[in-house]
This record gives sequence, C-alpha cells and structure tokens, in this order.
Amino acid sequence: MLSNYVASARRLATCSAKVGPLFECDAAFPKKINTEFVQVISRTHLKMKVWERGAGPTLACGTGTCALVVAAILNNHVDRCDVVRWMPVICPHWNR
Repeated sequence: MLSNYVASARRLATCSAKVGPLFECDAAFPKKINTEFVQVISRTHLKMKVWERGAGPTLACGTGTCALVVAAILNNHVDRCDVVRWMPVICPHWNR
C-alpha cells in the first residue's frame, strides 16, 4: 500500500503549499497520501518539505525521509546523503 509519494521540486515552498493538498486528495489515492517534495542540492545533500495527509505541512516524517533517500539513491541522484528539513540535518543511511 502506497502511503508516501516523493516528488522532485525546484521550488519547495510553492510545491508543498500548492501541490501537496492536490496530491493528498487526488482520486488516485483514495485513502489520501503523504507527499515529500525534494530538491537535490548536491550528490550528498537533499532538501525536503513534507505535506502530511490530514495535517498539511509538517516537521515530522521519518518514513518519508527514508523513502526520499531510497528513491534518490535508486534514481542515481545521490550516493549517500544528508537530508535538510525544517529541523536540523538528519543522516539516514541505507545499505542495499
């Protein structure tokens, strides 16, 4: 069951505020969905904003952060990375 969707974005604030609610309530996701918007800063840094179903913009989304790192690695955007959210940098690691 898909509960997180990772979207690449150049303008994180705009995407999170405008696109987040559209994804959350889209018919493709009948149980609603959390969306992580990501900007690739470098091969080692990602910047992330989260739209959480039922809550809107949120600071807490560990599952989404992990989904973001795996998606970025699988799509060859990063090797290993730090993720910058609203709060301090977090450093999840994934071993394939």
